[in-house]
Amino acid sequence: RTRLEKEKFDATFVPFYRNTQVIVTARNATTFNYTLTPSSTIPANTTKEFSSVFGEDIFMDVFRLQTAIMSITAKDGNETVDLKQVCFQPLAPDIHACAVISPFQWFQNDISNTANDTSYNGTYLDHLYYCFNSPLGTDDSHFHDLPCLATFNGPAASNVALGGFDKDSPNLAQALVITIPLNYHRNESKNRKAELWEKEYITFMKNYTNDKIDIAFQAERSIKDELDREAFQDVATIAISYILMFAYVALMLGKVSFNSGNTATCFCFRRWFIDAKISLGLAGVLFVLLSVVCSLGIFSYAGYKSTVIVMEVIPFLVLAVGVDNIFILVQAIQRDVKQTDESTDEQIARIFSQVGPSMLLSASSEVIAFACGSLSTQPAVHDFSLYASVAVFINFMLQVTVFLVLLYLDKKRENGERADVLCCVTASNDIQIPQGVARPKSPLYLFVSKFWVPALLGSVIVRFLVMSLFGLSFCLSIVAIPHLEIGLDQQLALPKDSYVGTYLDAIGKYLEVGAPVYFVVEHNSPIQEPAMQNEICGGTGCNIYSMVSLLNVYSHLPEYTRLAQPPNSWIDDYFQWLVPTDEFNSCCRYLKSEPFTFCPSTDCDSALIPLL
Repeated sequence: RTRLEKEKFDATFVPFYRNTQVIVTARNATTFNYTLTPSSTIPANTTKEFSSVFGEDIFMDVFRLQTAIMSITAKDGNETVDLKQVCFQPLAPDIHACAVISPFQWFQNDISNTANDTSYNGTYLDHLYYCFNSPLGTDDSHFHDLPCLATFNGPAASNVALGGFDKDSPNLAQALVITIPLNYHRNESKNRKAELWEKEYITFMKNYTNDKIDIAFQAERSIKDELDREAFQDVATIAISYILMFAYVALMLGKVSFNSGNTATCFCFRRWFIDAKISLGLAGVLFVLLSVVCSLGIFSYAGYKSTVIVMEVIPFLVLAVGVDNIFILVQAIQRDVKQTDESTDEQIARIFSQVGPSMLLSASSEVIAFACGSLSTQPAVHDFSLYASVAVFINFMLQVTVFLVLLYLDKKRENGERADVLCCVTASNDIQIPQGVARPKSPLYLFVSKFWVPALLGSVIVRFLVMSLFGLSFCLSIVAIPHLEIGLDQQLALPKDSYVGTYLDAIGKYLEVGAPVYFVVEHNSPIQEPAMQNEICGGTGCNIYSMVSLLNVYSHLPEYTRLAQPPNSWIDDYFQWLVPTDEFNSCCRYLKSEPFTFCPSTDCDSALIPLL
């Protein structure tokens, strides 16, 4: 439901901004005391404790860091892309200022404004303390008459610009937070410039060093970039896994080789080349790989997108479930005694008629299980199940067709005493097994028959212990089920050395405000109807049980909700704009000279008609 509602919101309005964020903490966190400059609201000799991130050396270094970030440019062909081309500018085109939210907005993003005010002996710490308590302040008379409003004419609230502090002690914040929202478009091609800028930003941040601070950062593209990097790195892991599986299959499909004679007594290395199954093992593993590739190709052609789970999990999954039929077929032939006057193809046909139904039932259950998983409405599970079911099905079809032919050829080679791989080389007489001497069993068969089964079933006590341990583990598993955490931790999907992991840790440790939440009302009644307006608005005269009123109440109940602050309602702002109540008895109307252009709310002389 969350995904559907987000898609509808993005389609109706616009996607939420691309978030670029930097969280800075002091490497050696300490505090220091500062005596504030007296004012009408601050008594003399008022001393406050500040955290080390507000110390002059760290604060100015981070100030310069923000200035450097805002100066980053990227290249889009011959065009230079700067921050103002991609950032969110809430009051454009009147004010072309990016909505950067940071404590440096309290100084209008100009480091020269941090210089001491000699008129009142004020320092940047006095202005910081003023803005902690008055983020909407327009005039700090004790510090250069600087406003606290940001350059984009919006507030930079302490709980957004700072992190790691109690509600009433922003001066003890442990982190300085720089948030730069970029415009996000539904048309991906329009996000190209923002992505290029983000790439340069990430490169800059990775190369930035400062021995006094620790930095956590991210951009909108960060998680995708890191997942792509991990997927590329895992290519080697997947290749090694397939090579090891090939070696394992080739070794375990082979048989223990013995010297010639009337009895099989000792191991003969030269005989191993006859009894080995290197070709079959390679073919079996290649079939698994081919089935995965075929599945990816089919669904790519059908327009499905491949996810990280598909690309990294399915190769291992199909490899794990895809080699079992190979062992069933090969070992059934190894244990079989060829009947009189029976040809090789007839022997293989007879054996396949015995083990084929088991292979079919096994593969069918796997395909059906994954197909049932594709009924899930969760896209990741749905796509994964589709890819897996088709991959397992294709692998089974390759095994019962092509692999059977290869098995027939390998059996003829073995009967002819020819070496595996080098099939033109015939074994010498001294290592050939005479007629009438039983073919040796495979190492796995010997281990199970001579060691494992006797040890497991040879004693009543052992059987009792095995069943007891199974029952105990089963009961413990049931007890542990309620303690399982539902959901996916983002860090589990990231490389361990990823900078995004550091950023996610910093979010949980320092940030005071989480992601924004939107409440969108869908109703058949038009919004122009007063009754409908009263059900939504939260100002004077509105329904006490309206949506905004209830959300306002819930925001003050932290034990029940996660709402950090009361909601902002556009309709209440609209009402206030329509009927301003300032000293000029102002009004909101159209311009007389341009009937389709609004006039300022204070310009009544130019007004033509009221809006309502």
